[in-house]
Amino acid sequence: MARKTSRRTAGAIRRLPSGRYQARIRTDDGRLHAAPKTFPTKAEADRWLAAVATDIADGRWVDPEAGKVTLARYAQHWLHCKNGLAPKTLELYEYLLSRLILPGLGEVSLASINPSRVRDWRADLLKADRPGPVTIAKAYRTLSAMMATAVVDGVISRNP
Repeated sequence: MARKTSRRTAGAIRRLPSGRYQARIRTDDGRLHAAPKTFPTKAEADRWLAAVATDIADGRWVDPEAGKVTLARYAQHWLHCKNGLAPKTLELYEYLLSRLILPGLGEVSLASINPSRVRDWRADLLKADRPGPVTIAKAYRTLSAMMATAVVDGVISRNP
């Protein structure tokens, strides 16, 4: 009797020397991306692979490596792509980034920026004497707009 074999088109599963299983998903660019953890059984690795393949097909999957870019680096790219801004608007964005947003969050990876971290950053700004609440609100909206663009760019899965 012929041995039953299955070929996964979405990725691969392999048994590691430890006895655990590693699942790797194949993306549209042909690269294999390993799961963030290993699995005790082949069935669990297969379920993870199937779930991620569904997310990719639905356009919901975000490469975990993409979110490792720091906010400072992404902000530079974001500002560079804001073509056609009025000079005063560009000046405001540069001020908000350099004085309020990047000192507190600039070295943090985009994937690590969560709602709690944003609330803490905003609370720290409000505790200081300057700037005023209106300027802090502008910084918050600028950060939100930048993170929304990161979602559209596929760098993070949701806006914190």
